[in-house]
Amino acid sequence: MLTPNDKLSFGKNKGVELKLVYKFQPSYIEWAILNIPSFIINILEFEKLPNPYTISL
Repeated sequence: MLTPNDKLSFGKNKGVELKLVYKFQPSYIEWAILNIPSFIINILEFEKLPNPYTISL
């Protein structure tokens, strides 16, 4: 089970801590949850994080 301090082992954010990906690209975390069966997060740990940023263009 992945925590916010774990680092991604794949993709464009490989090596980046999940808490940073969640902060700036929460949709990437959502994509991984929906598309990678082994990508399981500890939701209680993520709920402790501040809300992610959203960027409107």
